[in-house]
Amino acid sequence: MTATTKIIIADDHKLILDGLKALFKDAEQFQIIAEAENGQKLVELTKKMLPDVIITDIDMPILNGIEAVKILRNFIPGLKILVLTMHKDKNMFLKLREAGANGYIHKNCDKEELFFAINQILKGKEFVSNKIQVVETSFKVQDIVVEVELTKREIEILILITEGLTNIEIGKKIFISDRTVDTHRTNLMKKLNVKNVAGLIRFAYTNGILS
Repeated sequence: MTATTKIIIADDHKLILDGLKALFKDAEQFQIIAEAENGQKLVELTKKMLPDVIITDIDMPILNGIEAVKILRNFIPGLKILVLTMHKDKNMFLKLREAGANGYIHKNCDKEELFFAINQILKGKEFVSNKIQVVETSFKVQDIVVEVELTKREIEILILITEGLTNIEIGKKIFISDRTVDTHRTNLMKKLNVKNVAGLIRFAYTNGILS
């Protein structure tokens, strides 16, 4: 018989807590054992009840989610921590990673993604929602390593450019205007210090974006 994973959830909005409990209602492998409306209560309940996983918001009163994560990571090193939030930016993600979170998932996720995220962190893997906006890569320019930040949209457009699509064709494919595509194309060339499509294609192949 598979052991049930004990979970504590934390959010300062009752609607979110009720929604989470509803998602887990028929999930036999997971059990919500407590809920908290602020970071301080989350810390107290976790220390007392020793769950396998906590799912916490960031923006909470008394003690925010980042501080709560820091405290609990030091107190229970093996605790699995999944952050559920509306934030999408890279800086917030990096703060959470530094604090000791195992996973980062957006509040617009569906039940399947949430359960998958929990199972991933239980396996010792880090989970990052696909709604994280910024990814990092690096490449060499004249033997100097340069850090470059490309958004997921920029990578998507870069791939379509390498397929030979025009701005109009790309815009229709991903439902944005051709003017917006052109802006992304220009920004890509500036970021990557290239002057034409050939340079973009070379970058994509060199850095594993295309294989």
